[in-house]
Amino acid sequence: KGQSTSLTNLGMTFFAMKNIADAKACFDKAKTICHHTGDRYGEAAAWGNLGLVYLHEKNTEKAFYCYQYALDVFNELGSLQGVARSLGNLANYFVSLGEFEEALRHYEDSINLFQELGDPLEVAQSLANAALAYANLGDFKKAIDLTNRAIDIYEQADWIETDHLHTRVSVWKTSHGQA
Repeated sequence: KGQSTSLTNLGMTFFAMKNIADAKACFDKAKTICHHTGDRYGEAAAWGNLGLVYLHEKNTEKAFYCYQYALDVFNELGSLQGVARSLGNLANYFVSLGEFEEALRHYEDSINLFQELGDPLEVAQSLANAALAYANLGDFKKAIDLTNRAIDIYEQADWIETDHLHTRVSVWKTSHGQA
C-alpha cells in the first residue's frame, strides 16, 4: 500500500507540474499494484486519477471509462467519499463536453454526498465547480450565489485564498449588470 500511495503522490506532483506522461505512468503503476494486492479502494482511486490525465489529454472516451469504473468500484465498496469524488470527476468530464446540465446533475449529487459526509471543503469545491457550469449556461445569478456560498465555506475554514473567487463574482456582476 505504501508504494502505491507514494506513486499516487508522485503522479499528482507530476500532473501539477504538467508532466503528464510521468503522471500517467505513476497512476498506471499504482493501479497495477493495487490490483495485484487486492486494494480495491486504491485501484479505484488510481482509475480516477488516470481519468484526470485522459481528460487533460482530451481523450474523453478513456476519461469517461476511468471515471465510471472508479464510480462503480466505490459504489460496490460503499465508499461515499469515493462515490462523491467520482461524481465530481464525471461532472468535470461533462463540462469538458459542454454538457452543462448533465454536469450540474452530477455536481448536485456530489455536493449532497459531501454534505452528508460533513466535508465542507469538498462541498465548497463542488459548489465552485457547479458555479462555472451555471455561468456557461448564462445563469450568472446562480453562479454568483454558488460562488459566494463556496467563499463562505472556505473563509470559515480559513483554508485557502479566496481572492480568485471574489474576482470571479465581481467580473460576473459587472459584466452581467448585477453590480
